Amino acid sequence: MGLDKSVSPEFIHRLMRPFVKQMHEEVDERNRKSMPKPKIEEERLSYQETFVLRVLAEAPFLTFSALRERTQYFEDMDIIVRNLANLGLLLPSKGITKTRPAMYFPLTEKAYDSLETPKSRCISPERFHHTMWCWWLKKALDRQGNRAIREFGKKGVKGRIDVYCKDTDTAYEVTRSFKNLVGNVIKCLRGFRVKKVVVVCESQKVCKRAKALVEQKLSPDLKEKVEYESIRKHI
Repeated sequence: MGLDKSVSPEFIHRLMRPFVKQMHEEVDERNRKSMPKPKIEEERLSYQETFVLRVLAEAPFLTFSALRERTQYFEDMDIIVRNLANLGLLLPSKGITKTRPAMYFPLTEKAYDSLETPKSRCISPERFHHTMWCWWLKKALDRQGNRAIREFGKKGVKGRIDVYCKDTDTAYEVTRSFKNLVGNVIKCLRGFRVKKVVVVCESQKVCKRAKALVEQKLSPDLKEKVEYESIRKHI
């Protein structure tokens, strides 16, 4: 049987072109999705900038002065931090210490990806200060010889306790806004059935506001199980 020579190769090529293009696009899309996220080009960062990123990944809760000390007092630290912020690798954020305001430097997802930091050790900028306060609380309780657990959960109970002190059966709830305050207190008392809840706020002034809000919603028997403390007590 002879070949049909009435159809030219050029015609077949034109006919198949849309299908070939679609096939390539589908392959390219699959390859794009399977590719790892691009790492920061090393040549874009100086040695000092790379070192600062690695220090913050290992010790995220350093103030500006503590960061300078940890990095052996690099010159132009303010310029280094500004450059890293401009590259989208960290987000300078105002916070507190025991006695005064301070500047902290939460790393971004882009920075953690570039350092290949395990997800379990990544702290989102949105949760940075909350996580830092919980870390301070646990550290303070541990120093006192207590067994403290961050993000404590119990089977059959919805939600978690920010920091739970097992020795005293006390739930510590970090409060940076009042949005879920009452619900968190009730969760600890009725869900986890702890003996005591300590609401931790930024200052004694904020503690008074938190107390006024909570006591409007709780019955007298529950009110007496709630205390209020400033985070500065635990730094």
